[in-house]
Parts: sequence; C-alpha cells; structure tokens
Amino acid sequence: MRYFIRFSYCGTDFHGSQMQAEGVPTVQAEMEKALFTLFRIRVPVSFAGRTDTGVHAIEMYAHISSPIPLPYSSLADKLNALMSDAVHVSDVFPVPESLHARFSALSRTYKYYITTTADPFRRKGVTVVPRGLDFDAMNRAARLLLGRHDFASFCKTEHDSKTTMCTVMHAKWEVSYPAKPKNQYAHVPKDGECTAVFTIKANRFLRNMVRAVVGTLFDVGRGKITIEQFQEIIDAQQRTAAGASAPAEGLYLVSIEYPPFTLDHVHKRRSPFRHLRRRVRKFFRWRLPRAMRMTRYWIRENIFRLPPLHAHGPAADAPCSAPDAGYVAPRSAAIDPDS
Repeated sequence: MRYFIRFSYCGTDFHGSQMQAEGVPTVQAEMEKALFTLFRIRVPVSFAGRTDTGVHAIEMYAHISSPIPLPYSSLADKLNALMSDAVHVSDVFPVPESLHARFSALSRTYKYYITTTADPFRRKGVTVVPRGLDFDAMNRAARLLLGRHDFASFCKTEHDSKTTMCTVMHAKWEVSYPAKPKNQYAHVPKDGECTAVFTIKANRFLRNMVRAVVGTLFDVGRGKITIEQFQEIIDAQQRTAAGASAPAEGLYLVSIEYPPFTLDHVHKRRSPFRHLRRRVRKFFRWRLPRAMRMTRYWIRENIFRLPPLHAHGPAADAPCSAPDAGYVAPRSAAIDPDS
C-alpha cells in the first residue's frame, strides 16, 4: 500500500530537502532515519519536490510504500517524536498505488517574503531589501511569466530536468504598508517602508527557478533593467542573462495540488493473509469435523469393543456371579454356537 505524508519544515538547519552525502543534514535523511527506527528496515521516501538550502516548506508531501497495511493513524505522532523540532508531520493517509508524490502533482505554489525593516526575530524567515522598489513595474514584469514558456534563463546550468518548459498560472506581488501608530512614542514608519510577498504558481518548477525569478524582478524594481529587457531575458534561455538569485531564507513552498481520488479500491484491496484465512476456514469447516468423526469411530471400534480385564488373567475360568451385560465380543473373537 502507498501512504502520503504531509509535513512542514524550517530549512535553516538543513542543506536542502533531498538526500545528499552521508552526514549532511537534510529533511529526507531525517525522515528516513526516523522510519528506520520505527520499522527496523530502510523505507525509501519520495518527496514531491526539491528545495535548496535554507528554503522552507509550509506544506510538503512525500510518499512511502509498504507491502502490508501500516497503522497510519498514529504514525505522524511517532515520527514527530523521533525527528527534530525543525520538521513536523501533520498527517499520514493512504492513497492509491498510482498516485506519486512528485509526478502526480498538478501544481505547486511558492511565496517569497520580503521586508524593508530589519527584524532580529525574523531574520531567518524573511529577506530584508532596501526601500524604494517599484512594485508596479515588478508586477508588470511578472505578468510576462504567465503561460507556457521556456524558463532556461532561470534555471541552474547543472540540472537533471528533461525539459525546461513550465506553465505559470499565477505570478503577483502583494504589498502591505504599516499603519500610522496612534501612540506618539511608537515607531513612525519611514517612506517606502513595507512588507511584500511574491506568489507564483506553476505546474512544475526548475532548480533554483523561483529565486532566480525573484532576483531578476528585484533588478526591475530597482530600475536596473526595463520590462522589455525582462522579456528579452526570458527569450534568451541563458542563465547568464538573468539576475542573481535571491536569498533562500524568504522562500516558502506553501501548497501542492493533486487530482481528486477515492479510496474505495484501497479499502477493498485483498488482504495478504487471505490464503491463511481460507485455510483456517477450511480446517474448521471440513478437516476438523472429519478428524473428530474418525476419532469417535476409532474409540468405538478399539476401546468399547475390547473384552473386560478379568477375561485376560489367571482368573479367567472362575465362575462369574453375573454376566457382563455391557460386554460385546470383538469381531475377531470366535463364537461357539454350542456354548
């Protein structure tokens, strides 16, 4: 059976989500280590995607396969007890065998958070940028990403993807400005001080694609490149044409969509113990009654038909006061008709 694991993690303490060399802390290594502790065998885990070092995930999926049913209702709590606090499993549930965590996903959504005010408590969860970004120009450039395009300009040169074509369904910056404080002693926000989030949704993403897109949009917001030049970068299909990648601490994987499915055939799946159940049923229905009949026949033929004990000793010729009414001569004994 196949099970999906829904979990989240803070990528600050990990060198990415996928397994790397031995000893390198990754999310996959942390989860497979916990599964090995539970089942005492290596359980391969397939993630829905790959995130870089320092990238976070609010909702990530992975799947595992097992030849026997697992107690999935309590598996999430057991994994949380064995893994670090940077990873939290929210749910484990069965899915059809045909559903794959990576290849069955319909879309993925990323969010990139930025702020113009440095905050020591959020320094590892948001990217600090200088004030003065032109978000209107950045949104006009982001609209050029919509549709199906070749995003080779925003992909690392070393990648294992067969194609660099992606379909972007949504790409937009949303800006929020702080309200003026009512208290005169409170901090007064400066001009251009804001918090923004960039949301992008696509059917698939290339390696380092979101960070490269955000970094190039930063150049648009700073006025280094125009919107026409941004279109030329998309058409160039060369990584050197785009801007530098944005820092990883502000990037979050927020959701993954899968096709709807039903678990009717999963619940109707034949049990691996069906052969044993059939043999036990056959034993109690046919073999055990037959053995009991044969046992009763053997007892009747070999115990109740034996001669009494006094007929096989020195006192066999002694007169008997009363005949043994319960004695039945065995079949092998010869009967004298004149007696």
